[in-house]
Amino acid sequence: MKQLVIYLLKIWVTTAVLSPLLLLIFGYLIEKDSTAFSSTSFGVMLFAIIVGALCSAPSFFLLYTISLLLMFRAIKTYIIKITLTITSFILVYTSFIIVLPNASGRIQLTIMYSVVMFVTIWLYKFNYD
Repeated sequence: MKQLVIYLLKIWVTTAVLSPLLLLIFGYLIEKDSTAFSSTSFGVMLFAIIVGALCSAPSFFLLYTISLLLMFRAIKTYIIKITLTITSFILVYTSFIIVLPNASGRIQLTIMYSVVMFVTIWLYKFNYD
């Protein structure tokens, strides 16, 4: 159980920190805006990291609960990771609908956060069996 908590915490922290950073970099590359890396951008990114971490906490609690239930049923690790991948996409999309109901960039945010979560779910080692 401790390994599951550490595994999900690594995914949570990586997603909360890396996704806003990647959004900033891709925004710079796409818009060719030389002010993208100003102190204001970093302030916004820091704000996005903190708010993103807080808003995603309930989702990670749900991922923990689902993982725990699957572990108690002796489901194989790769099935748990597939389940986490699908569930995390649904949770990210739902979170952005709740937090940003009318935002035009919601799809880009959902894609970036989902990609980071997908990569970290499969990159970080988790083995309970």
